Amino acid sequence: MKGIIRPSPSFRCGSKGLITLTPQELTFWGKKLSFPSKTRLFGAHVYYGPSGALVGPALGAPQAVMLLENLIAAGVRECLVYGWAGALRPEVSLASLWAVEEAFSAEGTSRYYQPKDCFVHISSPFLSLLLKKIAPFWGKTVSTDAPYRETPDFCSRWGERVHLIDMEMAALYAVASFYKINIVGLVVVSDRVWPKREQARPREIKKWVYVLLPYWKEFFLS
Repeated sequence: MKGIIRPSPSFRCGSKGLITLTPQELTFWGKKLSFPSKTRLFGAHVYYGPSGALVGPALGAPQAVMLLENLIAAGVRECLVYGWAGALRPEVSLASLWAVEEAFSAEGTSRYYQPKDCFVHISSPFLSLLLKKIAPFWGKTVSTDAPYRETPDFCSRWGERVHLIDMEMAALYAVASFYKINIVGLVVVSDRVWPKREQARPREIKKWVYVLLPYWKEFFLS
């Protein structure tokens, strides 16, 4: 059943979408990907054109879902998501790149799209080929609405089931499943939440801005 209020974006774009959750990467990629038009959407920047759209930043499931809903209404049918995540296991390296295979919901948005607790990525043959070239680690995440309530009990319990913790992926995967579009999330490990708090060095995170740029160009040109 459709909601009473429906997204009505002021733009139309091609079928490819890239949601960049973090502002630093968005600014750089927005300049380098050379989209012909630009607008704003719920405080986020939207770069768009016939090939698709780049949008962000977003913090948390509700804002990220509002962006994805509007991208779908604008014409997007295949979406990549880029963001940061925390590690919940000692073997997960800081500043490593992960593709989210499964996302478990500990947030409140996804249940309004799908009444279940776990959501999987939905890939196309092209996305699968692109991901083989990027060669990230594959793993599971839990998405939470309450970053300051990541207690030792919460982290130890989830650390037995997943590799990572984030705030958006489960809800975005739920929306994609609801609308039957392709979606894959990629995250860089910005810190270790459990069992010992550690931060990745900023320059080690920043390198992915340059590493991923040619793959984004290939994505939008395909």
